[in-house]
Amino acid sequence: MDTKENISAIVPAQIPVGVVGLGLMGSSITTCLLMAGHPVVAIAPLPIDLETGETRIHEHLLQSFEQKICLEQPTYYLKNLTITEDYTCLKDTLLVIECTLEDITIKRQVYKNIENIVTDHTIITSNTSAIPISLLQQETRIPSRFFGLHWSVPSHTTRFLEIICGDTSDPKKAEWLYQLSHHWAKEPTLVRKDIRGFITNRLMYALYREAFYLVENGYASVDDVDRACRNDAGYWMTLVGCFRWMDLTGIPAYHSVMKDLFPTLHNGIEVPKLIDDIVKAGGKGILNGNGFYNYTPEEARLWGETFEEFSYDIRQLVLKYFVPTIVQQSSSIAFQTRKTCATSIGDLVTVIPPSAVDQYLVPCLSNLCSDPFWGVRKSCAEVIHPVGQVCSKESRWNILSPCLIQLLQDQSRWVKTAALRVLGYFISTFAQSNIDKQTDINNNKNDLSIKIEESTKINENDQFNDFNYWREPVITNIDFDKDFILNSNQSSTTTCKESIVEISKISNEDDINNILPIELLDFYTSLIEHSHSSGVETDL
Repeated sequence: MDTKENISAIVPAQIPVGVVGLGLMGSSITTCLLMAGHPVVAIAPLPIDLETGETRIHEHLLQSFEQKICLEQPTYYLKNLTITEDYTCLKDTLLVIECTLEDITIKRQVYKNIENIVTDHTIITSNTSAIPISLLQQETRIPSRFFGLHWSVPSHTTRFLEIICGDTSDPKKAEWLYQLSHHWAKEPTLVRKDIRGFITNRLMYALYREAFYLVENGYASVDDVDRACRNDAGYWMTLVGCFRWMDLTGIPAYHSVMKDLFPTLHNGIEVPKLIDDIVKAGGKGILNGNGFYNYTPEEARLWGETFEEFSYDIRQLVLKYFVPTIVQQSSSIAFQTRKTCATSIGDLVTVIPPSAVDQYLVPCLSNLCSDPFWGVRKSCAEVIHPVGQVCSKESRWNILSPCLIQLLQDQSRWVKTAALRVLGYFISTFAQSNIDKQTDINNNKNDLSIKIEESTKINENDQFNDFNYWREPVITNIDFDKDFILNSNQSSTTTCKESIVEISKISNEDDINNILPIELLDFYTSLIEHSHSSGVETDL
């Protein structure tokens, strides 16, 4: 990976990733990477994590499957996971994520272990939330390839991710991380200048400091402060951030209040006595039942389970109201924004009514299938099957089928391969007379009214819109390359055949020729005939 051309040519799901530290956060990050398709080498320095890490990851994957965040059972993803204490297993990784304790002495030794094994082109990142990235860079041999990669809990369900540049970080590698993170179903933030605490921690710790001030000075109880947070900011922060909230509720009012309120806010620099006393007494929250509240073992277990269940529910709610953003940003001048839109469509179809899928997402996906950047088109190929499962037969027939044919004939080998992988699955959707429309999720959403802004204003000043190294050379001959596809993924033709057989079983009253659009049927027939004439073993 010694040139940017080599970096950009790698399919993200074929990028081996290392995770060092397999505690609660490392296990969740590993789960996210596995669901994205990465081969993952997880280094477990602690014996307890070496013993329990896979069990935690299996539980995350199982619940993600049950919540329809991923499409396969845990065993499908776990075959790409290696858990070990041997750092030499990192030798082929292109990205390493360090998830160890917030102790610079420990991290220094971890980075030394990593750099002794990986190539000079492997990107190294830290999940630190407290130590400046510029400071950690000084502990590495090649500071320019070092970044912060700050996740939140649970990492495999949230859309949050901060990518932080240090003083000497390579901007191109930051852009590559930003692009890659969209493949993880994230809506990332790129922190261009290093600052302690980054973005979210600086915002949240300002809130924590004020909360302690109110409690310690007798203005409110811990429970009062929690209740106020939940029932005010908790109601709107999932939908909008602080600046859009002020737009929605009237900027002048905030301007007026700031003049009088800011001078009275707490600005102490000492750790609050309340939390200091709890920590000195050994309090660890629900881990041992002692914190700002006291918990019985049953209460602690219930709160942990409730939070995990809530994280899945809130994810669906966020995606439901993400539709206007998707439609508006699908015309962005920045290609990575359009790629995020294409990837997000696959998530959105599971949480909004089928009518909204037909009305908004299918046309949006159709437009993105003709995007000039192959990365966007590849993402379209990867989500066309889940969209086909939910949308109407008319949309599958008239819009998605021509789109898939177009992707199968694409000038990019990556797009063609991705399209072929889903061909059989997409064909099978035509056999489903009663497609699961996510009834349980959408029963109460039939009255969903989604306001789509007619304006598709784009940010002309977006400094991350120059990704020409992601644009493949124009190829004038875009005829369907049967030899390439058959040789690159021979098993897909078998998948197509199995889908046709399944269609024949399900649709006893219909002839197969009447079930599929003629273009799709012609493509499939041509593929099968070519496999026979070329002698490719496909069992067809």
